[in-house]
Amino acid sequence: MANRNHEAKVKMAFAWCMYLKKQRHAVRMMYKDNVLPRIPFHKINKRLSVAFFETVLAYLHRPQERILWMHPRSLIWFDMVDQTYDELWYANFRVTRETFVFILHEVEEDICRKHTYMHDPISAKRRLALILYYLASTAEYRTVANLLGVSRSLTCQWVKEVCCTIIKCFPRMISFPKGDDLVEVLESYEQKWGFPMCAGAIDGTHIPILAPVESQVEYVNRKGFHSIIMQAVTDCNYLFRDVVIGWPGSVHKARVLSNSAISKVEMKNTFFLLVS
Repeated sequence: MANRNHEAKVKMAFAWCMYLKKQRHAVRMMYKDNVLPRIPFHKINKRLSVAFFETVLAYLHRPQERILWMHPRSLIWFDMVDQTYDELWYANFRVTRETFVFILHEVEEDICRKHTYMHDPISAKRRLALILYYLASTAEYRTVANLLGVSRSLTCQWVKEVCCTIIKCFPRMISFPKGDDLVEVLESYEQKWGFPMCAGAIDGTHIPILAPVESQVEYVNRKGFHSIIMQAVTDCNYLFRDVVIGWPGSVHKARVLSNSAISKVEMKNTFFLLVS
């Protein structure tokens, strides 16, 4: 097919060359017979050459007809996981079905799209499943896209959109206990683990990142790679109660804690945090 197209283009270019050659000859003869006004011949020749190249370029770059409106995609893997036992679901998405339904209920309104005349929108359930699988694994965009039956570019777009939507829910989902809730956490810690007046366990971790263009040295941690620091506090039931993310990897954990809001709350009260 490609050879035929190339052959057709060559034939067309050759035909135009022969046509313009005849045109130049006719113009030359008319010029000699004083049929044309006294315009320098090299200008006429230049105009014909420009017209020839414009025609050839327009033909070579003419709009191509779509072979496919969209590439065929497969949902076999997602349908199989969705219909099988809960252990396989948890192994792939790192959340239980109940937690998945809860998250979907919180973000469905923001990530759902309207129906159009061109095609039906991809369900909010599949959008959320895609982002959870991406976050739970080390798979690249192409792999995730093939498993969930979408394109790679759409996967990249969804990762940003759904993550931003989930972040909006952060203040409602994760907050440090206060009042009666705090008293309940203190009592539970003492009963379950034997630590009186303990409101949570705190620790930090380094999240690897690509080296930024500016201030690269500030993001090199003590282990020698670029990272940002995440500080988290959990209660006795392993629920996150406070999260701080964003400090450069070279910053000491003590500095992150002293500059966090949880440190000020601890100083105003009589409880303490268990450092792991």
